[in-house]
Amino acid sequence: MMFSGVPKIFKDRPGFHTPFEKIIIVLGVFSVFLFPVYWLFRDPLLLGAYVISWGLFFFTVWRYGCIRCINFEFPVNRAPAEMRSDFKKKGDPFDISRNEFRVSGSNRCAVLKVKHEFKDFIYWSFVTLVLLFSAGLAIGIHSTEWMIAYIFLIFFHFYILEQRFFCTHCPYYAMSENKVRCMMNWSWPKYFRSRSYPPGKFDLAVTTLGFLVVIFFPLSWLLKEPFLLGAYLVSISIFLLTIWRYECCRCIYFGCPFNKVSAEVRKEFEGQKRFECEFGED
Repeated sequence: MMFSGVPKIFKDRPGFHTPFEKIIIVLGVFSVFLFPVYWLFRDPLLLGAYVISWGLFFFTVWRYGCIRCINFEFPVNRAPAEMRSDFKKKGDPFDISRNEFRVSGSNRCAVLKVKHEFKDFIYWSFVTLVLLFSAGLAIGIHSTEWMIAYIFLIFFHFYILEQRFFCTHCPYYAMSENKVRCMMNWSWPKYFRSRSYPPGKFDLAVTTLGFLVVIFFPLSWLLKEPFLLGAYLVSISIFLLTIWRYECCRCIYFGCPFNKVSAEVRKEFEGQKRFECEFGED
């Protein structure tokens, strides 16, 4: 994942890491992380961006990489003990989830996420705030009034427009009771009733148009602040690539145009009627 294509200079050494190896690794990581801090203190904006970037990196690896890693001796490995035991018995790659649908003709399982948790919301809030802070800061440097208008636009799109035309078709929205329980929107009141059918062309058009307005609205101010523009574009790329790679392939909102779950898995999931069963679990 980190060193694809790099030649193997050293031989394999199966087994546990020694205390000395752990110390060397930790010292190396801290050296790389702290080396540029002396110069970064001269520019608080760059220092903030540096710290946030490392935060995003570690947060993403911890959330999506460590739980699937088969290097069980790694100090921050998060694979459950029962999964480790199962892997060592079978010797095959595995996926971790409460719901697994075996794909015919293979030994792999397609994993679906049938319920979002608060920690999902915390992660995506952090990623989204990095994106929005760059845009808001660029606008605020030049105009307080337009920054307030931008904040209003964000709330209107994500909590009114998108909820009405896109979220109401989502199974996660339907499974929520009085308040939304989504990785992008947690505890916000459900203003609109659920509509248990795929979104139509008009729904998708309105949602897409609103999203594009939110994305392109701050560009005229960001162009005046090259550093913030770079941070904004990188944040958008991280957001889209992460959600596409790790969430779209597990999402049960099959009506979403970006859903990547295979038709075979969709059919099996819908046939087993697991919505109510999983929603009732703790």
